[in-house]
Amino acid sequence: MRDWVTLREAVCRKSVLSFAQRADNCCQGLKRLATLAGLSGQSQTRLRPLIFSFSIVLLKLTGCNNQAPAIVDVSTAPATKIPDRIEYSDWSLTLSRVVQGNEVDLEKLSLDPAPLEAFLRQGASVGPRSTPNLFPDDTSRLALLVNLHNAHTLAGLLSGFRKDPDDYHKSRVANPPPCAHDGRLWSVSELHAEIRRLSNDDWRVPFALFDGRRDGPPLWPKPILSDGLDAQLTRIALSALKQPQIVFIDHAQQKLRLWPALYNLRSRLIDAYNQRYHTRDGTMLSALLDLADPDRRDELNTAIGYPVAQTASDARPALVLPPEKR
Repeated sequence: MRDWVTLREAVCRKSVLSFAQRADNCCQGLKRLATLAGLSGQSQTRLRPLIFSFSIVLLKLTGCNNQAPAIVDVSTAPATKIPDRIEYSDWSLTLSRVVQGNEVDLEKLSLDPAPLEAFLRQGASVGPRSTPNLFPDDTSRLALLVNLHNAHTLAGLLSGFRKDPDDYHKSRVANPPPCAHDGRLWSVSELHAEIRRLSNDDWRVPFALFDGRRDGPPLWPKPILSDGLDAQLTRIALSALKQPQIVFIDHAQQKLRLWPALYNLRSRLIDAYNQRYHTRDGTMLSALLDLADPDRRDELNTAIGYPVAQTASDARPALVLPPEKR
C-alpha cells in the first residue's frame, strides 16, 4: 500500500510534465512494483506494452491527467532564447491588465494569457547557474524571484478559474504546482526560503509576495525591479499596512487584528521601534503608528488600548467579481 501511495504522489505532483512523460513515470513505478512482486526482468520486458497501457488507465483513474493550463509546461514549451537582460515588459503588461485594487481580473487574463506565459518561460530559462551574467548580485536575483513567484501564483489562480469559472470564487486557493526556474522545478516553499535568504529575512518582503488569497497582500501593480529595490519594498509594505485585511481595527470586539504574517513579525517591529526611539515601552500599535501616514495614524489612534489578535482566515481567491457574486 505504501508503494502504491508513493507511486501516485510521485507521478501526480509533477503536474508540469507532459502527459506522456507522466505515463512513462507511471510505467517505471509499475515496474518497481512488479520487481517487488517477484517478476523477473525478462517477464517485465514481455509485459511492457501492457504495463504502458495500464499506466494510461491508472493516470486517468487517479485524476493525474488534469494539467493546469495556465502553468507553463517547460517540457513541451518551445525553447526560449537566452536573453541578454531580464525583460519585464510582458509581466508589466499582464499587471496593467489584471490588477484592480486588491483584486485580479481573471476573466480578462483568460482572454490573453500569452504575456504571462512568456514571462514564466523567461523565468524558466534564466538563473545564477544558467545565466550568471544576468545576476551580478543578490538584489537582481531577489527582484526576479519575487516577480516570478507572483506571476506563478497568478497563473495558478488562472488555472483554477479555467476549471470552474462560475464557482471558483467560492473555493480555497491551493498552492500552485512547482515553478520552473534556472533549469529545475521549485516548490512554493523553496521559493520562499530562497527569497528569505536573498533578502536577509527582510520584514518588508512578505508584503510583496502575492498569495492569491483575499486575506493577504494585494498583487503589486508594477514589476518589482532591482534598481531602487529598497525604496520599492518600503512603498509596498507601507501600502499593504493600510489594507483592512492586513491591519483591521475591530471596534466590535475591541481588538487590533493583524494578518498572520504581520502578527508573527510584531516582536521584530517592536524591537526596531524601541531601538529607534531608545525606549523599552514600544507596542505593536506604536510601531504601526510610526510607519503610518497622517490619515492612517488618526484611524490607528482609535485602537489605543486594544489587544492584538490575528485576522480571520479567508482563503478565497482575490478575484474581481460581478455584483451578483459578491
